[in-house]
Amino acid sequence: MNSGISELFRRQYGAISRADATALGLTRRQIVQRVRSGLWVEAKPGVYRNAASPITPELLIMEAILSAGSDSFASHGSAAYLWSMLTWKQVGERAAVTVAGSRNPRRYGFDVHRTSNPQWERVRRWKGIDCTDPLRTLIDVSAVVAAGVLDSAIDRSLSSGLVTVAGLQQEIGRRSVQGRNGLGILRERLKVRGFSGAPRPSALEMRGIQFLRTYRIPVVGREVVTGPDGEYRVDFVIVDRVAWELDGYAWHFSPEHKARDERRRNELRAEGWELYVSDWRSLSGEPLVIAHTLRNAVARAARSS
Repeated sequence: MNSGISELFRRQYGAISRADATALGLTRRQIVQRVRSGLWVEAKPGVYRNAASPITPELLIMEAILSAGSDSFASHGSAAYLWSMLTWKQVGERAAVTVAGSRNPRRYGFDVHRTSNPQWERVRRWKGIDCTDPLRTLIDVSAVVAAGVLDSAIDRSLSSGLVTVAGLQQEIGRRSVQGRNGLGILRERLKVRGFSGAPRPSALEMRGIQFLRTYRIPVVGREVVTGPDGEYRVDFVIVDRVAWELDGYAWHFSPEHKARDERRRNELRAEGWELYVSDWRSLSGEPLVIAHTLRNAVARAARSS
């Protein structure tokens, strides 16, 4: 096989367009001969698959891009799959591309989205395929998947460091001006997941104080410094060596910050502290559960003293 053809098949997961094949020296007759002999399979009009190549999601996405034309790129569910936000099954096992301009290519087994503003600066090459960047992908996919699937995409994107909460909120603000579909859904899911809508730390602390007063839970200290070198701080000490932490993590969510928090809390537990952690969402939605837990902790401490 022509070395240029072999290399292109390798880079494009086993797919090639008729235009690329002829540019690399093959005639139309030679292309037809390869199809008839079973070496190639015509996956879509003008797009061919190396019969020896495994059929992967990447191959199907590449075939869709080659079929849609040079002004297209992977987007929506396909981009979410490429960035590992979602599995191929979660995106419906169907490729999706965005095409610039008013051209409307035939949909040969894949989804086509058209845009008059492709924002090429927001298109990245990832895994050898042109696709929308992570922030744009989350915005786009929020309009085409169910809420539960979107939750998975949000969680994986944040935990892997592809995006940040602050970056998402800024992107939502920018795209709101354009009236993009799915923004309201994404905004709501971020709030439901606890990644946005949290009060600022000072306001969150006041909510915690009001909660403890309302449910008559004792407090012997606030913002208590502890640890061998005074390197730790706990939000509320309920009784001796029993503390309640109120987490407003929407303001600083990152894998690094969560790991740092967990390490600090484990070290405090190793020093004999009994720690209870709530977030602002549970404080608003399940106050009775939190109150019950803290009262039981107080009662146990009283019995053991």
